[in-house]
Amino acid sequence: MKGGLVSNWLHDNLRPGHDIEIEGPVGRFNFDDLRCEKPLFLSGGSGISPVKSMLRALTDRASGHDIRFIHCARTADDIVFRSELEAARRAILQY
Repeated sequence: MKGGLVSNWLHDNLRPGHDIEIEGPVGRFNFDDLRCEKPLFLSGGSGISPVKSMLRALTDRASGHDIRFIHCARTADDIVFRSELEAARRAILQY
């Protein structure tokens, strides 16, 4: 991504054969551990992935939660999972 700190460094410095150490996700990205009746989901860019999973779990369960979801992306074309999010919005509005 133009101007991206990590992605640009990776492209500029990593070469085939290099080893890198990574860690698993950090944080509590599990809605069942964060019980509430009015969840507010905030995400930006690719950070939408864990949020989308929790949102999908709620809509698949037809939970009836009062859900608020705010996602930021540079342009509408940059919204990851856009068609799924639009489908989830339609499902939520049916409740």
